[in-house]
Amino acid sequence: LNQKEMLIIAGITQGKRNKEIAYQLGTTEQVVKNYLRKIYDKLGVSDRLELALYCLHHQLHKRAAEVETHALEGTAS
Repeated sequence: LNQKEMLIIAGITQGKRNKEIAYQLGTTEQVVKNYLRKIYDKLGVSDRLELALYCLHHQLHKRAAEVETHALEGTAS
């Protein structure tokens, strides 16, 4: 998964809506939806709940949070 996909996963596992994730990433809700489809395909899941459970089971949410922290630190400097 690439950085943007990990940022989207971070948002999903935090319970954010697509609109909130899009705002945080500076993109549109449709772009987030497109990324979600790619993420679902890559991980073999079919919806947000399965994605969140997959992330918890495989500890992806921790890696996603790290990516998010680094991305936010990069925008703050």
